[in-house]
Amino acid sequence: VNIMNKRHITTFLLLIVTASPCVMAVDTLYDNRFKQWQNKADKGDSYSQYSLGNAYLRGNEVAIDKNKALHWFKQAAKQGHAKSQYKLGYLYYTGKGVPRNYRTAFDYFSMAAKNDHSPSQYYLGKMYASGQGTRTDYNNAIEWYQKALNNEYTPAGREIQRLQSKMSAQEADEERRAAQAAQERAAERRAAQQRAAKKIVVAKRTTPVKRVAKKKITPKPKNTKPAKVPDSNTMSVAELLSLGKWTREDEPANVLPSVTNSCNIKADQIHCETDEILKTTDYADVNYKVESVVGRFNNEKRSFVMKNKIDTIFVLPLDSEDPYVDPEAIPKKGLVRQTMKCKFETDDKIRCYNDDFKKVYFTRK
Repeated sequence: VNIMNKRHITTFLLLIVTASPCVMAVDTLYDNRFKQWQNKADKGDSYSQYSLGNAYLRGNEVAIDKNKALHWFKQAAKQGHAKSQYKLGYLYYTGKGVPRNYRTAFDYFSMAAKNDHSPSQYYLGKMYASGQGTRTDYNNAIEWYQKALNNEYTPAGREIQRLQSKMSAQEADEERRAAQAAQERAAERRAAQQRAAKKIVVAKRTTPVKRVAKKKITPKPKNTKPAKVPDSNTMSVAELLSLGKWTREDEPANVLPSVTNSCNIKADQIHCETDEILKTTDYADVNYKVESVVGRFNNEKRSFVMKNKIDTIFVLPLDSEDPYVDPEAIPKKGLVRQTMKCKFETDDKIRCYNDDFKKVYFTRK
């Protein structure tokens, strides 16, 4: 038995000695690769510089250091490395790790777009369409969107359709304004001709016209009463809601009457809908619509219930090449229903609780 135990122990030790180099190799694989990138980056290899930038940006096996990340991205970008140019454009566009600078973002996106990098072509189109970092130029925007679409970057197709619709609406509006201006100029010319004709008639008169002084009539004072100012204490919840434009965190509220939606206001219910809204989060561009129904008014308690439908139509991650973004941080497409129970704290302030019992405040501006 002792001999068998010794043989087993000897075999076990041999296995450990034999296996240990493999374990060490696995543990140090990334470290070795990082050292290779460092050596090659120092010698000017643009891919290694880009890889180092990502490592420092994400904190992969090294402490996060945004300054070193920017340094290596810029070194690679100088050599025409399109992904590094795009990465710098993305960082300055979103303000992640650096002060947001649309002009600098535009410059880096332009570099990468000219290197046929399709996400950069898409974002260059966005910047021309919005006028961020450059002048607004819809024709240039469509040109870059089309290049991105030709490179199979499919989100660009949606933006082309949106922008063409906007351009058609603007052209129609410009034509309407031009026609209105022409009518106003024609009316001014007719008025000037009429004034000139009257002057000629006056000049032809040979005798002065005798004017008879009109008797001044003093109107009798009317028994007017000052207009009644609405008393908010006697107003219903629906009337209070319809009084002004509501905001949430200094932005127009999309579930109550505001500048971003259209509402049908009745005594027992308020129904609001928004047009399609574009919002840029930390990780994605999101297009969505909101529909809300406000009802169950309690005028004594000054309370009501709000049921909202949020329809997320389109989601585009801002950094399409970053696999390290938490998927949970990217909004999901589809319909979400939400219920809020609300109460007036003052005439200009509403406190609500959503489905997660989180407080939400709305104020009237």
